[in-house]
Amino acid sequence: MKASKPDLFQRIAVLGAGAMGLQLAAHLANARTEVVLFDLATTGPDPDAKLQQKLADLLLLQPPAFALPEYSRAITPATFQNDLARLRDCDLIIETTTEQGDCKEGVLARVAPYINRRAVITTTTDTVSIERLARALPECLRAQFCGLHLLMPPRYTQLVELAASSYTDARVLDQLAHFAVRVLGKQVVRVKDSPLFIADRMAVCLFSLAWRYALRFELTLETVDALLERVFGLSTGVFRTIDRHGANRFVALLEEARAALPQDRWLAQVQWPEVLPAAARLTDKDSDDTAVFFIKQTGQWLSLDPVNGTYRPILQAPLGAFSAVVDAAEWQQLIRQSNA
Repeated sequence: MKASKPDLFQRIAVLGAGAMGLQLAAHLANARTEVVLFDLATTGPDPDAKLQQKLADLLLLQPPAFALPEYSRAITPATFQNDLARLRDCDLIIETTTEQGDCKEGVLARVAPYINRRAVITTTTDTVSIERLARALPECLRAQFCGLHLLMPPRYTQLVELAASSYTDARVLDQLAHFAVRVLGKQVVRVKDSPLFIADRMAVCLFSLAWRYALRFELTLETVDALLERVFGLSTGVFRTIDRHGANRFVALLEEARAALPQDRWLAQVQWPEVLPAAARLTDKDSDDTAVFFIKQTGQWLSLDPVNGTYRPILQAPLGAFSAVVDAAEWQQLIRQSNA
């Protein structure tokens, strides 16, 4: 394949205008690249109406998706039904559609005839096999395809995971790594094509351990988060992080993980809070964020009790002495006392 300009892709297509697609398009616009954002057409006289509304809502997002509001003008709305020819001018194509293998295969097969031979093609999934998706493309395009996994929200998270299929040209990975570091300001890890890669596998493992020990030692969730923040440096703990990014999305991740990793011992130990699947039913994965562990009612913040599943006022965990403790038994005693 002929490589594009190594340090900057001139025009980038984002396939899918869900939560990741929208915010990724915004961050690419922040990097001063032209972005063509694809969504399904709206029925009616204006096929772009729904996407235009999504872009208007994106300008109101907090924390801001755009570095400056005027950067939104770098995003051109497009529809899968009417505008696929625009892909011919794009040298990077990023697929961000729903986390279902059949859907992603269908999208890649549909856009393949419009992709030029110099373009790099990626997907943001970490649950569908990169090898499987590569086979959805014509043989002549498979060397240009790989996985490019980012975490939400893409403007503010540092990690990018790159995953190759057996067909991927190594120069494609080098080019994307260079772009992610130099232009997007990210840190790149090259990972194997295994379910959830590294970051989400660790997130599931950490949630499993945090929930397990909250139940075992009857800890409040705010105590667990405070310990993780104060002692281990996780700035928002586990449960506040899940709430911040949407418990509904995390439930979808857990369900995808269980389907992809039926023998995983960490997943087998997860005792699901009943309120988590309930949150997933309230909204779909790409909808507004849903908080579950910490909620606000009548002006007061409440915390989910991991033992009985009810909400109660947040308690302040006295953690001042923890950082000086080394002995494991003393740790456990202090943690128990903090919940007394």
